[in-house]
Formats: sequence, C-alpha cells, structure tokens
Amino acid sequence: AFLLSFLLLSLRTTTTTAQTTIYPPEGEGDGNVIVLDTYNDFENQVLKNDFIWMIQFYDSSKHRSSLKTLAPMYMQVSQVVKGLFNLGAVDLATEEGKRIASDYAADDDNANNDKPKIIILTENKKNPVETFVAEDSLQPQEILGKLTKYASTLLSQRLGGEPPHLVDNANDYEKRGEKARSSSDTSSSSSSSGKRSTAFTRLKGSDFDDKVLNSPQVVLVAFTAAWCGHCKKLEPEFKQAGKSLAGEDVLLAWVDAEQEPDLARTYGVQGFPTIKLFPGGGRGTKTAEDAKDFRHERTAQGIVEGVLEEVGKSGVPKEIPELTSMALLKDECQGTNHICVIAALPHILDSGADGRNKYRDLVSSVSKSFKGIGAFSFMWFEGGSQPGLLKAFDLTFGFPALVAFSMDRQAFAVFHGSFSEKKISAFLHGITTGRQKTTQIDSVPEISTVEPWDGQDGAPVEEEFDLSDFFDEGEL
Repeated sequence: AFLLSFLLLSLRTTTTTAQTTIYPPEGEGDGNVIVLDTYNDFENQVLKNDFIWMIQFYDSSKHRSSLKTLAPMYMQVSQVVKGLFNLGAVDLATEEGKRIASDYAADDDNANNDKPKIIILTENKKNPVETFVAEDSLQPQEILGKLTKYASTLLSQRLGGEPPHLVDNANDYEKRGEKARSSSDTSSSSSSSGKRSTAFTRLKGSDFDDKVLNSPQVVLVAFTAAWCGHCKKLEPEFKQAGKSLAGEDVLLAWVDAEQEPDLARTYGVQGFPTIKLFPGGGRGTKTAEDAKDFRHERTAQGIVEGVLEEVGKSGVPKEIPELTSMALLKDECQGTNHICVIAALPHILDSGADGRNKYRDLVSSVSKSFKGIGAFSFMWFEGGSQPGLLKAFDLTFGFPALVAFSMDRQAFAVFHGSFSEKKISAFLHGITTGRQKTTQIDSVPEISTVEPWDGQDGAPVEEEFDLSDFFDEGEL
C-alpha cells in the first residue's frame, strides 16, 4: 500500500545505535518503543487508546540471544511508524509483566521458549487479531506488512460503521471480502462492476508479445515450472501482490516455462523461478533487451514495492477521471472494502483552465501517494454540475471540496481544511487509522450525466435582452 511503500522507504533511511538497556524509556535513545512497566501503564496507554498496537512480550533473563537482533530492529520500526502505530514492550521477568501477559496467554509458550512473542491489537484491545513468535528470521518489512494490513482492515470496518462484534478478527474480515471478489486467477479478471480484481494473469506464448512487449503497462513476468518448490512458494505471494495492484496500470504474468521453451530461451531462463521486469512506455516499442532482472524481495510486499518503483520511473501516468455519469461512479467506486475519493472543483469561470489543472495535479499527487493500497480510487467533478452529490454529502461550504465515500458500506467522510496535498493526505491517513469519523448515508447519491470538460477556459454566457422589456413605447 502507499502506506506500506512509504514506510518501507522510511525504513531504508532509519538507523539505530546500540543501547545499554533492551528498550530505553520513551524519548531516550533512538527508538520509540513504549515500555509498559506496570498494569496501570498498560491499561491507560493501551486499553484506553484507539491506536493499533503491536506488543512484544519478552523475558529479559531468558531471551537475551534473540533480543540482540530483535530489539534494534523493533526500535527501528518504531521510529518509522511513529504517529501511525504504537509499538510496546512488556518484560515477562517482572511480576507486572506477567500479569499483563496473562490476559493474552502470552506467557504460556514463553516459559520454555527462547523467543519473544508478539501480539497485534486493533479495535478490541482484549482480543488480539494476531499472535506470533518473533523468530530470528523476522524482518522489519514483515512487521510493516502486518501493521498496514490490519490498518486497511480497520479502515473498511470503521468507514462502514459496522459494529466490532460482527467482525471478530482481520482474517475473518478478509475471508468475507474474498468471497465478494472474483475468485478467478486465470486472467487479470474483472468483477461485475467492471473493475478488475487482480493484476495477476497466466500467460501463454501466443499472448506474450501482445500483453508484454506491445503493452504500455509495466509488466512483471515470472518464468516457472510446475515441479519447482520455490515457484510454489512464490505463487501465493505473486497472487497477493496482484490483488494489491489491481487498481494500477500494471500486469503480473505467470508463465510455465516448460510449456513455453521458446520464451525461456529468449529470456535466458536457466533456473526457476526467474523473474523479469519490463518497463512501461510506448506501445510496440519494447524488446527482449528491455527486460531486466527483478531485484526486490520475492514477497507480496517486495513485489508491490518493486513494481510501483518502476511505475514511478516508466509507467504511463494515470489520469484522474472526471465524474460525468452514474455508470462511471459505479465503475470507479463499486467493490468490497473500496474507498472512492471525490474532489469537487470550482467552476471553470472561477478557476480558469490553469487553476483547474493545478487542482487536478494536486489530487493526482495525493493519489500517487496511495498507490498500492488498493482500497482507494480518485475522481473529480465541477462543483455545481452534481447537485445530488452535493446535497447527499452536505458539501455546502464552497469549492474546492473533497469527500471519501464507500459505496458498499454507504458511508462517507468530508474533508475540512486547506486544500493542500499534506492536509488531504493526513485526512485519508485519519481514515486508515480510524481517527476520522464517518457518516452513514441512506442510498447512493444521484449523479447527473454531463459533458466532460474540454480542457479549455470557460466562456461567459452572454444573454440577449429585448430592450423593449425595460422601456415604455416611444422611449427607444
């Protein structure tokens, strides 16, 4: 997600130095891990807090070996996510720590285990959405992936106003979402709303030139073999990345190289899986020489990050569509757990073409920041052209204005503040963290069918008057 991509980028520039204690008090040292020394601290800071929390239960007397690598990494992540998520630590070597851990059975396995345990708490602070052992192989990208996944889940839950008891945990929620999406992975399929549900496709040699070389899209191709164990491990990661990139102008292609030996020879495939990245650009101008080895991690997060990085370099910019009909609204906004961000821009006579394009560029910049989240799409319309939408969302304070709308949840949130990239991004982050309140709506707003903007300055409408209407006979 933008959020995940942004956090991963921040991670690269964040370092920590050695500490004399495992986790120094908040505000001291390099990290922002919140040390929860007493049950009272835990109750006040965690149980009474709306943030998503990740809590690490460690034993300072038994887990020293694991903490040599885990603690610096945990502190590094805490710096990156500061202000978005809270990372806490509880020492099981203390009586207060054991008391806290007993509420989550976090001390059971650790009695004879040399690894700390980690829990994630979202809406229901008494019921973790995930519990896992901090293995030595745990990477910061994995932690960031977990946090952003549950933030996305909580976003959908809160935007829809669904009571927490209807969604027991993130896995249940995701399963419900999966049932509502198309299950086909044999092509880059489309849902009934017209929006494709995944960027993943299985590709044959006969389609390769058309889908890869002759396409302006950024394309990632995995050359695989049915017997390959590493390929079997890669496939679910590739598919998950395809779902995350469904809203992007990209393609993730899966090729059985044993069934397509000519392709394998052309692209120098000598082992499996071999992953090649094809840049975006002019249609029909790409060749086999343009393919380059994929250097990012072969996880869903790594694949999303690498593909979006290439989109930023060579991808065809995606224009923010203008809302001109109900059909277009449904095409852009329908879908499970989908958030449509709609900007109402001033009349062309008020802003002129240059002013309107500046607003559109601003919205486009915000949309780029949220690439990879998958839950967001962006649109715009001329404020006065959609009275039904203005009335439904109570947009009565002038233009520009902006609203985030969930069609399947029939809920919305209106942005209030200066129309800037920073402020709008903060508003949307407030939705992802659950801080932004939402309002239910009885039905989808009525959308008028209008002519799209022609890209030109507006011309004032000159009305002709019959002067005889203003003067008596004989005065003219």
